[in-house]
Amino acid sequence: MLKNPSAYQNRYGAVAKVVGVIAAFIAAMEGTGLASHALHLAPMYAAIAGQVAILLVALLFALLDGEGFRSIGLAGAWKAYDAGVIPGIIVVQFVGSILAVFVMMGAGLDVTGKGSAAWALLRSFAPYSPRTFLLLALVLAALAGIGEEILFRGYLITRLEKLGLPGWACILASAFIFGLAHWPGYGFWMSISKAVFFGIPTGVFFWHRRSLGPVMVAHVLMDYMAFVLVFIVGRLGPPPGL
Repeated sequence: MLKNPSAYQNRYGAVAKVVGVIAAFIAAMEGTGLASHALHLAPMYAAIAGQVAILLVALLFALLDGEGFRSIGLAGAWKAYDAGVIPGIIVVQFVGSILAVFVMMGAGLDVTGKGSAAWALLRSFAPYSPRTFLLLALVLAALAGIGEEILFRGYLITRLEKLGLPGWACILASAFIFGLAHWPGYGFWMSISKAVFFGIPTGVFFWHRRSLGPVMVAHVLMDYMAFVLVFIVGRLGPPPGL
């Protein structure tokens, strides 16, 4: 007989939740991609539709698995020092990514991914007026910052924890699942960079504080600043081939 049947049931339940949310994420992204193609949506609107799907998946799993939103850090209170984490995460992501690009280029690795979905999205920025672009970029950044943090930090880390994994393993697993989710758009090496320089720092903060608010704000600001920077560079003169 099992020594502790309830413990095994809880572990199998946690496995089912982790596998289920990853499968639902893939299905949602594939589904919105096919729907966007069928409806001939511009890449930026298709990206917004994909982020809406991620947000819905994250919220539905958190709501339906019986543990509620508090378990994933949505009700976590801010402390005074939490605001200082926001610029720290942004700096680590930007500086780390730039250094990673130089290192990977020096190693002869392909980090541009000019045929990727990310380049298609960047090319789609050009037709918009500054006012329209700033609004759409804000919507896209907000959806990504909220939905991806709920799913990859709040939900995955807490459910991986129920498998009995140590904290460092929960953080690393969540970070690399987050990074690999960006593989189709960013390419393999840049997705790994995103996992290391964003997924790990945000995971460490969430693990210790159990609060998603600061990492959501950092994620939204980081994405929005990146979109605006690319838009400005494109207006000044896009790189050859873009």
